[in-house]
Amino acid sequence: MKKILIVSPSENFRERNSHLLYRSDFEITTAASGEEALQHHRDSPADIVLSDLQLGDMGGDELCTLLRQSSGTAELSIILVCHDLPAELERAARSAANYCLTRPVRPVQLLKAVGDFASARMLRDKRVPLRVKVKTIRGGIGFYCISHDVSLTGILLETEEKIEVSERINCSFSLPDSGSIETEGEVMRYERTMDGGYKYGVQFSGLTREDRHKIDQYVSSIPHDESHA
Repeated sequence: MKKILIVSPSENFRERNSHLLYRSDFEITTAASGEEALQHHRDSPADIVLSDLQLGDMGGDELCTLLRQSSGTAELSIILVCHDLPAELERAARSAANYCLTRPVRPVQLLKAVGDFASARMLRDKRVPLRVKVKTIRGGIGFYCISHDVSLTGILLETEEKIEVSERINCSFSLPDSGSIETEGEVMRYERTMDGGYKYGVQFSGLTREDRHKIDQYVSSIPHDESHA
């Protein structure tokens, strides 16, 4: 279920857009200020944020920057709403938002923007098989794992080494016909294997634009019936 956070000091803005975006596969939360929005995102990270440029305690552009600086926001999509005025348009353009809508917001524009971001997120989460050796470094000590699958958001690794949940590790591996990847990741979950080893779900946190492109190319090259998304 995709999480949408709507931020505005205007109750009318929050209610109108909550009703407009209501779908059974969306979980919608609202915030009346930037600080409230940041707290909501810390407690339950959003997938999409729809924010006013003008907030009571900070600008929507400042909120974008703070959200980007927080952890776990590599895949966060932000839509900023402003007036069709040169000063506000410039602020929006220089912000860390993905998209800008001007007032009055047309429902069809908002629905399309949110739908595009939600669809893109589904593609990013698509997992495809990947059976390669992964060199992993934790605390300056390296060891090897075997991968099971990969997506734009993370990788599933198997090893006999014990790693703690929330521990950060460095991973290096090669994709068939796509080149090598080096990135940092955080262990999000683990399970024991039948032979006493461990499988770890690792969420990427340091992918470069080039590495994201390599993984995207690899994921897209795998036929749908071979993936286990």
